[in-house]
Amino acid sequence: MVLPRVVRLKQRLEGPTLRDIPAAVRESLRSLGLQGRAKPRGTVAVTAGSRGIANIDRITRAVVDELKSLALRPVIVPAMGSHGGATAEGQRSILAHYGITEAAMGCPVKSSMEVVEIGRKMNGLTPPERARVARIKNTLLLTELDASESMLAEVQAHERLTQMSDPAPFGFDATGNLPPC
Repeated sequence: MVLPRVVRLKQRLEGPTLRDIPAAVRESLRSLGLQGRAKPRGTVAVTAGSRGIANIDRITRAVVDELKSLALRPVIVPAMGSHGGATAEGQRSILAHYGITEAAMGCPVKSSMEVVEIGRKMNGLTPPERARVARIKNTLLLTELDASESMLAEVQAHERLTQMSDPAPFGFDATGNLPPC
């Protein structure tokens, strides 16, 4: 098989520049009103990806610092699918390449592919009708998400959530992936 020849390119993106990244992150997080809603000592997952976000280490550290100021316990988790060879250590290595390590961030970095495997294989320990699943469509906007039927009472009791559909099967496509949201 003959593959086409390729040329490596570098893309220059122009966009707004922040002079004080930590201050901008603090302002954004504080605008969410977490101060009155966050439960002290609660664990909060902070996602870090591999999609070329400038200053991702500084942004992530600022998020961690702000969460700590609320007496929360942040934990960084890779959010990158198959990057890093789709392995926990590979993804941890990518984060380290971006400067996102436990030492630099001041909190644990938990990398595991186990959740993907648990999601793909029903292990028989929890009957499907009792499994508690939440699927978030967009973690930046958090406007829509899927929740398992076993959480329906909590969803209906929550004033900020609106049920948009009846319960429907939740599964994987023929290749073992979640279908698009």
